[in-house]
Amino acid sequence: MTSTPPEVPEDDEARARRELSERRQAAARDRPPASSNWRSKKQWIAAGVLGALAIGVGVAVDATKQNPSERGTSPLQDAADLTSTPAAQDATFTLSGGITLSDSGIRGTATDCYGTGGYNDLSVGLGVTVYDAGGKIVATGSLESSEGRGTELSGGGPPLLLSCRFEVRVYKVPKGSDFYQVEVGRRGKITVSAKQATSGAFRATLG
Repeated sequence: MTSTPPEVPEDDEARARRELSERRQAAARDRPPASSNWRSKKQWIAAGVLGALAIGVGVAVDATKQNPSERGTSPLQDAADLTSTPAAQDATFTLSGGITLSDSGIRGTATDCYGTGGYNDLSVGLGVTVYDAGGKIVATGSLESSEGRGTELSGGGPPLLLSCRFEVRVYKVPKGSDFYQVEVGRRGKITVSAKQATSGAFRATLG
């Protein structure tokens, strides 16, 4: 009968090498294949890129659908929009009417007359200033046109102009004042009621 040889006890160094070998084998079994791990990483990267692209496209589409009134505009455009709105237009009016010069020194024609001598400043283009009840300048304009009137001289000569009427027009005068004052050139202020000012009934006479 064959006898079993007695087991030789491991020394500390042999035991340590065996345990290290067993741990390495166990770690190798639990680790996934390298190619599989790389494919998983590539799939996650691709999914992230596609998600970012989808978000960007969604934002662009939403911007094209945005209401034009909600889009940003320049300060200059904002100011233009404010002055062109119906509310802004309703808050102002155009002061219109006429000032008539009666003097022997009127010169020009029936469609373009002007003053001379002490009235040589009266001509088309002369500035017109409008003040509110508090004396504040609220708008400026000018004499826009002129119309000469007179009688024919004997012998069929050119007409002698006896008067010259200038058209007054001042735009964007603010409403709300109890009365207004109108100054043509530097010839003093003429007071008119709010009703006269807003209805185009401004009238004045010089000479």
